[in-house]
Amino acid sequence: MVWACAVATRRFAFCAELKVRFVKPARPGEELHVSGELLANRRNRVYEAKAKLKNPAGELLAVATGKYLPIRDADAAGLMTDFVGDPEWFLRLNPGS
Repeated sequence: MVWACAVATRRFAFCAELKVRFVKPARPGEELHVSGELLANRRNRVYEAKAKLKNPAGELLAVATGKYLPIRDADAAGLMTDFVGDPEWFLRLNPGS
């Protein structure tokens, strides 16, 4: 879900609230499919997202919703090194930051 927020808003965020409903167990070693989407952007202060976890047969295994808070631009460059390996990536994505 955090990546859904980052892609849609071009800002990294951290999870402030997470709710998960487990529907069915996953099997050990089973390939899983995850999808996430940004549901709402509340004035760039709070992002609301949801995700689904499915098995290869398309059966729903879990659903989740979360609220995310954007990381300040000043702190985001340090994260780029950890996640992307290139702190300049953020600046190319967000000119003027």
